[in-house]
Amino acid sequence: MIVALAMGSLLVACGGNGDDGDGGDGGDTGEPTATVPAGDGEEPQDGDTGGGDGGGAVEPGEGEAFADVPLPEGADEISTASFSGSEAAGLIPPGADVDVEQYTEVVYKVYEVEGSPEDVINFYKDRRGDWDEAFAFSSEEGGLIVWTRDDGARTVWIATSGAIDGTGATDLLIWEAGTGD
Repeated sequence: MIVALAMGSLLVACGGNGDDGDGGDGGDTGEPTATVPAGDGEEPQDGDTGGGDGGGAVEPGEGEAFADVPLPEGADEISTASFSGSEAAGLIPPGADVDVEQYTEVVYKVYEVEGSPEDVINFYKDRRGDWDEAFAFSSEEGGLIVWTRDDGARTVWIATSGAIDGTGATDLLIWEAGTGD
């Protein structure tokens, strides 16, 4: 059921506006637009979440989808978009104890990565760092992880499944939401 939820979300995500965040430079050919190098796997130092004092969005570092959310080596970004938290209520599985409707914006990114869905989920399980795990499910076909931080002020969903284009790669969906506090 969880994998079906993630796949339904993927179909919605892939049907988005195709905005890849390239700044409109006219170079969009419809192909994946970014090959992102792997993060070095280092954990944040001294509890630094990169949030500064403004509480706003935190820019990801090299090799990250979002701040403190690494990407597997060779991840190709397919698409990105955003929507309000009130539209995301179905993304949180029962029992995760996350109120997604509190978030004013949810941003998602879709990547294609090499490796099995289970291997990609294990990559994230090994790199949770100081995130709290609110939910985790995985199988050979895919999985879903929900992480929270700062008493729920930030939440990340990570879902994997076999690529819907039949290439043998894995689709990786990562959503991030924050209250901005």
